[in-house]
Amino acid sequence: MLNHEAKRIIDAEIIPKMETGNLTLFLGAETFAGTPSLNGKGVPSTDELIKRIFESAGYPPEEALLTDFPTAFGAGQDDIDDFDNFLTSNYSVSSVHTWQTDIFKLWWKTIFTTNIDNIANEALAQNKRSGLSYPDYKIYNYSDSEPVHALPTAPPIVYLHGTVTDISAGVVIDGISYGITSSKQSEWLTKCALNIEYGNCLFIGSKFKGSAIDSAIRSKNAADSFNSREPSWVVGESFTQIEKSHYLRKGITPLVANAGDFFSYLKSQISHVSPEKFLKRKAPYLAGNANRSIGWFSENFEHIPTKLALASEESGPYSRFYMGDLPEWFYVSHHVPAVLPAHRAIVSEVNAFLNSDSKCRLIAVTGPLGSGKTTACMMAAAEISVNHLNVHHFNGLNGIEIEHLWNTIKDTRGLFCLVIDAAYEHFYAINAVFERIMDRATSCRLCVIIEERTRQYERNKHHFMSSQLDNIRQIKVENLNLASATKLYDKSFELGIRFEKLTGKTRKNSIKEIIDFDKGYKGDLLATLYDLSSRKSYREKLAEEYREIDTQEARDVYQTVALVTAARLPLPLNFIAETHNISVSNLDRIISDGLRDKIHTHGVARGVSARHHSIAEYHLAYNIPQEDIKTRLINLMICLAPKFTIEDIKHHPLSYKIYRSTLSFHYLTETLFRGRKNYSYIHEIYSKCQNLFASDGVFWLQYGRFLEKDGDIEGAIHCFRKGLGLYDSFQVRHALGQTLLKKYIKTDYSERELYEEGTAILLREIEMRGHHDVYPFTSLGQCLIQIVESNPSDEDSLNMLKTVVNRGIKHHQADSVFMDILKRYLKFNPDMTNN
Repeated sequence: MLNHEAKRIIDAEIIPKMETGNLTLFLGAETFAGTPSLNGKGVPSTDELIKRIFESAGYPPEEALLTDFPTAFGAGQDDIDDFDNFLTSNYSVSSVHTWQTDIFKLWWKTIFTTNIDNIANEALAQNKRSGLSYPDYKIYNYSDSEPVHALPTAPPIVYLHGTVTDISAGVVIDGISYGITSSKQSEWLTKCALNIEYGNCLFIGSKFKGSAIDSAIRSKNAADSFNSREPSWVVGESFTQIEKSHYLRKGITPLVANAGDFFSYLKSQISHVSPEKFLKRKAPYLAGNANRSIGWFSENFEHIPTKLALASEESGPYSRFYMGDLPEWFYVSHHVPAVLPAHRAIVSEVNAFLNSDSKCRLIAVTGPLGSGKTTACMMAAAEISVNHLNVHHFNGLNGIEIEHLWNTIKDTRGLFCLVIDAAYEHFYAINAVFERIMDRATSCRLCVIIEERTRQYERNKHHFMSSQLDNIRQIKVENLNLASATKLYDKSFELGIRFEKLTGKTRKNSIKEIIDFDKGYKGDLLATLYDLSSRKSYREKLAEEYREIDTQEARDVYQTVALVTAARLPLPLNFIAETHNISVSNLDRIISDGLRDKIHTHGVARGVSARHHSIAEYHLAYNIPQEDIKTRLINLMICLAPKFTIEDIKHHPLSYKIYRSTLSFHYLTETLFRGRKNYSYIHEIYSKCQNLFASDGVFWLQYGRFLEKDGDIEGAIHCFRKGLGLYDSFQVRHALGQTLLKKYIKTDYSERELYEEGTAILLREIEMRGHHDVYPFTSLGQCLIQIVESNPSDEDSLNMLKTVVNRGIKHHQADSVFMDILKRYLKFNPDMTNN
């Protein structure tokens, strides 16, 4: 029976976590010992398994008590025919107890188990036959990969030591491996350790000793470097004084109870919660009954009114925002940032949209790195959320699922506003949802506010169909003018923030200085404020920050984090641990001791990032040796390669996004290794990574583009042809067609077959995509312009160029690159102006 104190803890501490699905359950071996099994003997404890091995192998039973488990287990493998079947018959159950099925009726975030039985399978099957709807648990063996899109309505059950339902993958019993164990086990084991380190865990069962769970508990740090460290609990039939002290030091509260009593009481105190009701608790602001889609949305978008309400209760120094801290809802909720023109412009555009007849609107906030784009978007969203319920910020790690997003919004009424940072990877999905809103009857009015660097926006805006151009508004974040610099100065003065370089200056001169610094940094507001805050220059101060990292292991971790942060992506903690081959507890220590205030941790699920994108980019450019950058990037790719398959790519998992962003030729040549003198590093990176991603057409596209940029046209064509053989992508076709024409030009127009193939590819692209995508027109047009300018007698090229220009002008007059081609064409064919 449970004592009064155990019941109090369950009622006051554990159940509130359960109701929101925020508690992770750990089931130890022997939790289910004695459950009826197929062989009629019951699921064995370790001691009982030794006895059964002796019995089946023909050894004297009295020697069983004198033999340790490894020896007995080894004898069983050697002497028992079909040892697979022996284990399966002992650990496969014929029925399950009510309290065991009750475990899987409750809403756990994740269930990790060191059992190898099939009780979870049987309990889930029984629950499905009951007629009531419960969590749709998904079972994973230790060798399975994590799901690309985990849904809160389908929590994972993870067999950390294997399971008899997949005996061929091998199992671990009391630390003894049997069968073939997979190298992929670290993926779930690292996830397990992260949960333990973070907290909100419930441990049941006395046999964690020697397991990955026991190791993670013993190495769990007391310091709070992962932010918001949460409490945990352990349930056992008894604890020695030393065990109690050990758990309490780790932030784990011991509860005395057996598993059956504990789960029976827990279930009696919690009413049945269907998936629909569970989602309503998590996201009461969402309408509709598409459970999977609403579950996906609630995991990938944070509700801004809720975030603001929670953040307003937090405390901390406001000045950190002006010293380069990432924009957070804490600062927005306390009105720390100054209200600058971009903020006002966004709100104005949203109001204009609401007063129009349009059903969708894209507001693209563009500008240079560190210019305050994200802050402006967040502040505008906060203001909009005062009068509108459905205002959400994308915080998902993977891509946007078009079907899930559409199913979530289609039945809502009124404004549905989404804010998306670093949004270029999501342009295709946004366009697809816009197309559905335009084509179908819905009361929803969708406004998407995106933040992106100007260069990335211009490179990727072709994903928006020409039919959407009327629904797009671009807000360019410009350099500070007198009015905005005044607001910035007055706000910082109001908050008690003093800039050392402005000490002794009048208000008027201080404002002028702010404007001058902002111009010098080309609109990088972060650099401006950072420089003004110290007598030292921006460059000196950041170099000093990097030198403060005083251990090699901390520098190595920071370098990897900076690589990904500069690409505008978070890096999960388990990826870092695997990349550097260190334990989660060791990573926690490194972050706590060596990188505090250098990187941000966003909880167990959201990973880490350097303090700011521009600071990370600066350190990569000026402080981190390029040999180190190369090494960190290659090691990161080795970690990422097994984490996604070609089939996964369409879902844009974070592992794939990090790979694609950091291994892109743009990122490598424009951010990490600028200048031709550094291209040898890029050659080495692509060469070493080709075996990791040999089956991915995107890799060969990026490798080919780099080779083309470095002047190796033959190598580029080889890569593009290889990429097309793997995946028929319009981007690879464009690249191949363009490069064939470049080779034709380079060979002095002598190899006409290059011209024929290249133009045929791009003309076919115009037929397929030209009405909504300007890229085929500009790709072919730029090459033809060059050919005609060098060889005016080439009538075929001139006529083809005329056709391209005439067709393109019908659809793409708003595109600056196409209009530049038109102007160049008119110089040697002025007659067209009369057509």
